[in-house]
Amino acid sequence: MLTRRLLRLFAAVLLVTACAAAQELPTPEKYLGFRVGTDKKLARWDQVIEYMQMAAKASDRVRYTELGKSTMGHPFALMVISSPANLSRLSEIQANQCKLAYPGQLDEKAADEIIAKNPAVMLITLTIHSSEIGSTQMSLELVHRLATEKSAYIQNLLDNVVFLLAPSVNPDGQVMVVDWYNKNAGTEFENAPMPWLYHKYVGHDNNRDSYMLTQVETLHVAKILYQDWFPVAFLDEHQMGSNGPRIFVPPFEDPVNPNIDPAVIAASNLMGMYLFTGLNRAGLEGAQYGERFTWWWQGSHKNGAWYHNMAGLLTEVASARIASPIEQLRARLGQSRSAVEGFSEDAPGAQADPRRPLAPPTDTWPRTNYPRPWLGGTWTLRNIVDYELTITYALLEGVAANRAMLQKNFYSLNRKAIATGAQGDPFAYVFPPAQHDPGALWKLLEALDLSGIEIFRARAAFQAGGKDYPAGSYVIPMSQPFRNYVKDLLEPQQYPMKPTAPGQPPERPYDVTGWTLPLQMGVTAVKIDKPFQGQLERVSPIPLPEGKVISAAKAAKPRMITYLLPHEWNSSARAVNRLLKDESVEISWAAENFHAGDADHSAGTILVRAKAGKEVAAAIEKATKETNVAVTATDAAISVPAWKLRAPRIGLYQPWTANMDEGWTRWLLEQYDFPYTTLRNDDIRAGKLNEKFDVILFASQSRNSILNGARGAWVRPEHRGGLGEEGAKAVEEFVRGGGTLVALDDAADFAIEALGLPVKNTLRGVPADKFYCPGAVLQILVDNHHPVAYGMPAKTSAYFLDSPAFEITAPFSTAAARAVVKYPSVNPLQSGWIGGPEYLFDKVGVAEANVGKGRVVLLGFRAQFRAQPHATFKLLFNSLHWSAATLQGK
Repeated sequence: MLTRRLLRLFAAVLLVTACAAAQELPTPEKYLGFRVGTDKKLARWDQVIEYMQMAAKASDRVRYTELGKSTMGHPFALMVISSPANLSRLSEIQANQCKLAYPGQLDEKAADEIIAKNPAVMLITLTIHSSEIGSTQMSLELVHRLATEKSAYIQNLLDNVVFLLAPSVNPDGQVMVVDWYNKNAGTEFENAPMPWLYHKYVGHDNNRDSYMLTQVETLHVAKILYQDWFPVAFLDEHQMGSNGPRIFVPPFEDPVNPNIDPAVIAASNLMGMYLFTGLNRAGLEGAQYGERFTWWWQGSHKNGAWYHNMAGLLTEVASARIASPIEQLRARLGQSRSAVEGFSEDAPGAQADPRRPLAPPTDTWPRTNYPRPWLGGTWTLRNIVDYELTITYALLEGVAANRAMLQKNFYSLNRKAIATGAQGDPFAYVFPPAQHDPGALWKLLEALDLSGIEIFRARAAFQAGGKDYPAGSYVIPMSQPFRNYVKDLLEPQQYPMKPTAPGQPPERPYDVTGWTLPLQMGVTAVKIDKPFQGQLERVSPIPLPEGKVISAAKAAKPRMITYLLPHEWNSSARAVNRLLKDESVEISWAAENFHAGDADHSAGTILVRAKAGKEVAAAIEKATKETNVAVTATDAAISVPAWKLRAPRIGLYQPWTANMDEGWTRWLLEQYDFPYTTLRNDDIRAGKLNEKFDVILFASQSRNSILNGARGAWVRPEHRGGLGEEGAKAVEEFVRGGGTLVALDDAADFAIEALGLPVKNTLRGVPADKFYCPGAVLQILVDNHHPVAYGMPAKTSAYFLDSPAFEITAPFSTAAARAVVKYPSVNPLQSGWIGGPEYLFDKVGVAEANVGKGRVVLLGFRAQFRAQPHATFKLLFNSLHWSAATLQGK
């Protein structure tokens, strides 16, 4: 009997052991077959996802969630890591976070009860920039330790923190970079630059999309931050250049944006000091804070968190060459690099060749914010992994130790914002329903709604600020928790540029200096300073403008109906593109102002009629519903000269240099249903372009880059070079043969020189101490009777970022040029900063030139910059449609 019991006990032990073994999470090294961070070894995204799913199955501390798919269809994952007790009540914790975020009905006693029992919610996002590969690799070791280690140290972190981890917020790029690196590792092209963007559309600018929310991945992160979790601390882990410090951690550098509450700055600085302390405690040299990265600009999610009263942090670790080590010449403490033996500043190509050691560090002076300067040597992927593990645990420690304070801070600042907004100045922003482009208003409000902003609509007419507003007006009261976010996006920025000595260039801001959305988008937003009352209802989500056909026909049975589409609406371009696919439809632009029925209509009004014997009512109805355009149907006789449209055959130049502006352009064309063909260097050099295209579009890119592309023996041969003179000649032949060339921003210099245009870039060669505009919103004056500017108001705003400006010069050829957009004769600055504004007085911003049988359109600023300036989208759209238009009746 005893033997049987022992056998049964032994069998039970074996079963438990087997089950435990089946559930045991292997180390990353065992799973991958190499240690994380090993030279020339990388985990691909599918491996990362599989490991995270294994961790969730093996551990009761880890949950895996797929929030959706990326742009290219890869899983977008979020890990939730905490103690089993916390995970068992996640719904309660999330509900409590929402109460702290919107505390209008939450008194201090109730808030303290929540804070006493709630763990702090913290978010870390990794590898938004996919060549900054280290943090996603690191995440495997991080998750393994948190899932398996049974120390008091780890238990304390798990008890006090709900840790949200996004292993990569750009999965597509992680796949692209790993596959590209693996293709070239161990060959002469190991250091070859990847010739396409590491996000399908926006590349590095995926970290500039946090307030416009145009990309799928950005929407996922916004949902984590402002809809599902409301973390009190948020860290975005990046990598930077390889020459200087090994890592940047907060505090950030000045200037400080005045819309960030000082308590947010203090909390972010405190958490940054946990990171700085952890790095130095671990003996990791080259840690620096307080330089280069600033508190000013909008665009990244961690910056947006500041205006939502969350502690927002950024880290930047020095990069290796993906997974290949970097060698850097060594300096001595306090030594200038010119004194380093074996180094010469004048060595030809020394700094451009990635196969050679880097120049020695220039910053070798120890100081408070950089006590152990990096002096050079070998730097590897494993170094990056170690630094990022250190800062991740340090932040977990800081959040755990300050759990109650961070939650109290979040709650109190949200209450403070509500009280401050109720006092007025401003009290609210009002958006009247009569807008130049209702679709732009919808996009602005949608972006704010998705970022947690409370938006209302008036059920009845009301008065505010001494003016009457009709029912249907949108109102954003400033008495709400995230008041500072609204204020920062809607008001003009005044960048506090530091004064400089005569002849010295101004300090270069880290990113742009202004971004005011109503100006960029052409939206009327009225700031109301004093309190008012109205019958308001909360609206979320924001309803799209109604697509409908409004009948203005007079006859009972009209014989000929003309459908009038508003050129003012950007979405009309999308409707036109859909209707151009219908062979029963004839579409044109009125070339002059005209009167029809009881109404006057401006030049550019879009006229849609049925071809003889055809019926278009159903097609019009379908297009209006799909594109949310309001169309007027009239039977009035309309006799006006008009540009008859057909679908333009568009070629979009895509270099082998991963041009972000090209990516944004491509994305925008797809959103508005412009079909296009990608043109590479060989496609253009092959010539005979008129047989295939009506218009060729160059996104912003320097003349040198267009002509010469990427060079160097380390660049793969199929990706070397640019258009060259042969390609420039083919472009000239295309234009002279009747084609249209559209050049955006910097690409204008290429167009001017390649075609000998009677246009001069007046800013070319002007030093920065004389003129400098590093990203600002400027006023422009528009000739809206020109086809390129149909549908635009006579005055609006444009985004200027180190852009050109033009003068029309006396023609030395058959070319004739005309100004479409000009800058005023006074300072055009509306938001941000500009030095030397007089250099823009009366200069041309957009020009059109006839060359041979064709034309060139120079859009001297990025009319589609980061998909933000809806006010100038039409300049691009019109240029494309006009390329395939024929003037009739004149």
